[in-house]
Amino acid sequence: MLTWLRSRLAAKLALAAVAIALLIDGLGIWGLEEAAVAEMRRLAALQARAIATLIETRLEADLTHAERVPLRLAALLHDGWIGRAAIERELCAVVATSPVVYGSALAIRPETADGLAEAWAPYCHRTDAGVRLLDLGRDGRRYQDQEWYAAALARGQPLWTDPYFDEGGGDVLMVTRSVPVTMRTADGEKVVGVATADVALGWLDKVVRELPVSTSGYAFVVGPGELVAGHPGSARGAPSHLAAAPGMDDAYRRAVRESLASDAGDGQAPRDVRDPRDGRSGWMSGLPLGETGWHAVLFFPDADRAEATIAFRRRLLAASLLGGLLLALAMAALARSIVRPVSALAQATVEVAGGRLDSPLPPIHSQDEVGRLARSFGSMQQALVRHVERERLTAAEQERLEGELRIARSIQLSLIPPPAALAPERLGCDVHGALEPARAVGGDLYDVLRRADGSLCFLIGDVSDKGIPAALLMAVTHTLFRAVGRDALPPERVLARINDALAAQNAADMFVTLQCGVLEPASGALRLASGGHTRPIVVAHGFQRRDEPVAGPMGAPSDVGRPRVVAMPLGTVVGVAEGLEFPATELTLQPGEALVLYTDGVTEAHDTASHLFGEERLLACLAERPRASAREIAEAMLAAVHAFSAGREPFDDIAILVLRRAPEREVARLEIAPEVERIREASAWLSAFCDRHLLAAGVRQDLDLALDELLANVIDHGRPDPSTRVALSLERLADRVRLELRDRGVAFDPRSASVDASGAPDGGGGLGLDLVRRAFDRIDYAREADENRVVLEKKL
Repeated sequence: MLTWLRSRLAAKLALAAVAIALLIDGLGIWGLEEAAVAEMRRLAALQARAIATLIETRLEADLTHAERVPLRLAALLHDGWIGRAAIERELCAVVATSPVVYGSALAIRPETADGLAEAWAPYCHRTDAGVRLLDLGRDGRRYQDQEWYAAALARGQPLWTDPYFDEGGGDVLMVTRSVPVTMRTADGEKVVGVATADVALGWLDKVVRELPVSTSGYAFVVGPGELVAGHPGSARGAPSHLAAAPGMDDAYRRAVRESLASDAGDGQAPRDVRDPRDGRSGWMSGLPLGETGWHAVLFFPDADRAEATIAFRRRLLAASLLGGLLLALAMAALARSIVRPVSALAQATVEVAGGRLDSPLPPIHSQDEVGRLARSFGSMQQALVRHVERERLTAAEQERLEGELRIARSIQLSLIPPPAALAPERLGCDVHGALEPARAVGGDLYDVLRRADGSLCFLIGDVSDKGIPAALLMAVTHTLFRAVGRDALPPERVLARINDALAAQNAADMFVTLQCGVLEPASGALRLASGGHTRPIVVAHGFQRRDEPVAGPMGAPSDVGRPRVVAMPLGTVVGVAEGLEFPATELTLQPGEALVLYTDGVTEAHDTASHLFGEERLLACLAERPRASAREIAEAMLAAVHAFSAGREPFDDIAILVLRRAPEREVARLEIAPEVERIREASAWLSAFCDRHLLAAGVRQDLDLALDELLANVIDHGRPDPSTRVALSLERLADRVRLELRDRGVAFDPRSASVDASGAPDGGGGLGLDLVRRAFDRIDYAREADENRVVLEKKL
């Protein structure tokens, strides 16, 4: 019976109770107060952390939400000036719909905002009656000197200001998030102002004053720059700096600063302090509020500690009387038979958990639960050693494989022609390619070779598999094309030679679809041969969508030049058998037309609902960019596929090759006498030019307005010699149209014309020329040899 009792953990605990009671009686009453103080400090630290977490969560949530608001405002002007009214509407909408944001501003640099000559900074903030809109630049105020404006422009990046009282703006205590605003212009990206979001901090005073801190303690917060809010000695809603905060003396302020500078930051390193308002002694602890730069400071009076000490002493005394001798005896037995072996085993587990799996276990030979636990842990330790070794070997193998795949991907991408090899001045036309393997390596390829006679031989292909096998066959196919593509062979013969070489070595029964062509850049003559590959698409230069109708007969809309799939036979896939023949098709690329070749990774891309991207979406994407360069077409296709399949892994490799023949260039010229009757002749000349180049109705209207205003200004205000002529020229470029006017009137810069408050022009033609300035992307003026020269450009 005694042997059974010694082998059971429960029996040992029962025998240890008497030893525990004797030990507790020996500690004496003097230890009760020490335990009570420690317990009170522990509970106070937990309460301090809970209070700090409450404030931190609210403050970080407000600041995180507010950071997104100026980014949204900055995006409004990125693509160009949208007007004052639109900016003011957006500011008020942001404040009305964002409960955290007290106010928001969009401060514009005067020299960059739509020709503004004065400072303009619309600011919308909350009031008791709703949102209020005002101008921070009113009455000559200089918002440019404010920290939120000047610091953001100087740093060139978003920032948070220190807390401040916004006098003349929101008139409240706040912090401000400032973001520089950039705008895309003809000269590139320009910084045009600063967008802000204000977070009012008045709620801090109310929240902190209402927080329960022990029985009679209190809390307050200290922000950047030692700004104090919520201190009971300060008036409600009136934050002040620590150096001048009411209700404090120098010793109290020194304790606050020591709490803020403490490395502990968790309430475990309190400072003894006396409250100067009522003389109560206590201790103070400070805790940082996350990454916000704010700290919570808590004061715990000694009176609360004394109450806790007395209550704790009473509880311990009652427990001592009840436990008595049993607890004292139990402690001694527990330390001897359980605590020591368990502590040794716990230390061994710490060693193992730290990665030292071969650490020896303590020699525990007992047959009770502790002994069985030690033996079970030993078995687990051995199993863990074996498992870690297997994981190490697996990880090393995986790392080796990933490294080889990275090298293979680098080698594969190096096979495609570099940008320098596709330069227009080298090839005679605009060429761009893109390759995106679905895995680390893939089976799609493209290449372009310039032959000795100046023609281009190009190839695009898709291997029947993915991954490493497809990449190997892709490399072989690419090498074969390089070997035969420069010979003076038609594309069908190039495919035949590649096919015979692949079929002779095709032990894996793989195949590849290929599209090969030969283009003469000068004449546009094109010969295509297909080896089971997707048919290419031709994109006409200057195609007019139905939402941009051409002024044709009866004003009917036109689909002239809609992107079209080349009608040609697909042919047989390459590499399955020797001696195959491949069909060829001849056509001519007109000036400016583009040939788009791609693999089925484009049209067979899947969205989250398993729908295919398809040929119709591809044609619609190309129709949106009738005048884009080869690079812009390829990048637009990739962007459309990525947007469509967002959220899914790539379905297949993607290869794109675009060849655009250079468009014809035409400069139309006209000279007229400086007479009102000749304006109609100039308008007819412009209309004929627009018809020839299929310019959209909106572009035609802007050109006609500019021509009419410039000629009228020359005739009415320039006072030219009637014997002189006004020279006009119109030029259609790849992505814009250019209008130039020369006259020998008095010197006058149309960019400087203005309109007074009544709407009357100042300097001649101000109202009309203001409309012209808004409609065109670029206006240049120069006075050259007693002659005015005005150049206007508009993007298509």
